[in-house]
Amino acid sequence: MKAALKLGFTALGLILIVIGIGGMVVYTQVERYASRSIGEMLGTSFDSTAHVESISVAPGKKAIILNDVTLYNPEKFKEGEALTCKRVVVQLDLMSLLGESPTIDQLSFIGTDVFYRHEILDGTNIGALAKKFERAASIDPSKFVVKKVLCKDARVSFSSNLIPKADMDLNLVTVELDSLDNGKPVSGAEVTSIFLRSIVRETLTINGLLNPIVKQLRKDSVDVLDEEVKPKRD
Repeated sequence: MKAALKLGFTALGLILIVIGIGGMVVYTQVERYASRSIGEMLGTSFDSTAHVESISVAPGKKAIILNDVTLYNPEKFKEGEALTCKRVVVQLDLMSLLGESPTIDQLSFIGTDVFYRHEILDGTNIGALAKKFERAASIDPSKFVVKKVLCKDARVSFSSNLIPKADMDLNLVTVELDSLDNGKPVSGAEVTSIFLRSIVRETLTINGLLNPIVKQLRKDSVDVLDEEVKPKRD
């Protein structure tokens, strides 16, 4: 697991260096390598299958762009997509790249679809993924200061094995977060977990959800590590 993480984030680091020094000659080769390794890192390390179609650089915006990102359902859930995103734009503070913790000025999720799958015995796929990323944060070597996360009008849909034909109408949610963890460096896995839990919290504002799904979403919105340290009642 550690080897996969190191591979993915080494590739990401190479792209950051390419942007910082303007060495566009090697960009195409780095792009191919990074796209493959980041997808493999996500899939191998977090017990789910992820795919990044390609990575591009936007020097004028001081950003790298992950194109056509797909995160698939974890084990125990019906096979399918959990989340897709047309573009994930990582806007960087280039002067921070030489430091220990690079600064991401804004992390933007554009064209996002969230496909909730509710299983009676296993909860929701998004909640399960958030917990896996959260637990993986302790071994994730990446560290970033993230100033802002924005995901506007993500399309949210549901399916469940609770009752036949439990598909529900499409809804839109927006996530906007400032200064993650009060400006302290966070790992890539932790950023992902925070983002997924934030989607869950926003989903709870949707009217007309089935009561069992609402109860599960409330559980999914809780930080699993905080929950584990709470004193147990007798």
